[in-house]
Amino acid sequence: MERYSEINRDISNASTGEREVDEVLHRLNILDMRVIKPFLLPLINYWKLNKIDFKALIGSLKVVETFIFRRTMCSFPTNALNKIFATLFSETIKLTNQGNTEFLPVLSYILINKADSSRYPKDSEFLKSFDDKDIYDMNKNARKYLFDRLENQDSREHVNVVDNMQDGNYTIEHIMPQTLSDSWKNTLGSDYKRIYTQWINKLANLTLTAYNSKYSNRSFIEKKHIDNGFDQSGFRLNDFLKNCNQWTEKELLARNDYLKELALKLWPYPETNFQPKQREKVSRTLDEDYDFAGTKIVSYTFKGTPYQVKSWIEMYVNVIEALYEIDPTPLYKVIAMHATKGWKCYLSGTEKNEFTKVADDLYVYGRTNTWNKLNVLNKLFQIYGIDPAELVFEINEKKIRNNN
Repeated sequence: MERYSEINRDISNASTGEREVDEVLHRLNILDMRVIKPFLLPLINYWKLNKIDFKALIGSLKVVETFIFRRTMCSFPTNALNKIFATLFSETIKLTNQGNTEFLPVLSYILINKADSSRYPKDSEFLKSFDDKDIYDMNKNARKYLFDRLENQDSREHVNVVDNMQDGNYTIEHIMPQTLSDSWKNTLGSDYKRIYTQWINKLANLTLTAYNSKYSNRSFIEKKHIDNGFDQSGFRLNDFLKNCNQWTEKELLARNDYLKELALKLWPYPETNFQPKQREKVSRTLDEDYDFAGTKIVSYTFKGTPYQVKSWIEMYVNVIEALYEIDPTPLYKVIAMHATKGWKCYLSGTEKNEFTKVADDLYVYGRTNTWNKLNVLNKLFQIYGIDPAELVFEINEKKIRNNN
């Protein structure tokens, strides 16, 4: 507890004593993502115990930082993060130990293989957010983080963007102003309404300034050349503007492309060569005396026809449906006699909770273990006079079995 409390302090204060580590922790703190603490605490501890090296630690922190920010830009739900980070460290260690491999490639593999609402946004999704996202509608912490990262990038000459934005010393400037003058309308052209609506709060039209009140809705040339205007600005974010003589959709598109290119450098999609060891696929038949516990079915073959499935229950229901197609009568007889012949109620003539419909007046209960499913199929095959060897399973063995 004492050790973890010290690590928690170092994370919260970005004070591990290693500059690069503390820079990333500081950025994560700006995002206010306390949800990642269950991952960060054991990760920093692992590093302090010399279980991973400095390079792996920095790489891991940056992969997580990019994961979080890409999801923020793409407006992915945050409620998925609790579950992800609760188990991420243990998942990574488990695969690292199994494969005798390094931490960072495994971590990257796990994150980029998350699916649906937990997924790691790919480049196409991330870049599209620069076209679509209203930055003014963005979480304020994420917005400060965004401008801090774009301004400072990886330079050691750090500008304290976050505190100055918090104190009001730095503000976000709309290059094309929020209120268009006649001069701006003329500059933008006849399509100015669409351009304004499309770009006003997009990142391409936003920058940093300490002189917002001086800019107002002046023309672009005035904003460039006035005292402390864009041409004299010390912000890296304004370097692009120094090379522009007007501000139209052409310049907006060009700056948007520039920011996208910069974003891919600052928040790169992870690369990894890691692949978990594939479990050896084996074939077993229904009549074999084999312990199927701890195995995963990949496919099955019934009467010479192969079928792909994702679970034992899917196979189970499918085979009973096939028996129904052959002849439904034996199944209905089983339903009628199961109470007197020792059958558990795995088949029903009426709809019930957790039963799957096979046909009218025929429902299958699948919430049982694999052994029971195969036992039911064996009994049904005896009734139908079908050789159980005609049902072949292709499985992945999760257990390491001793062949001696």
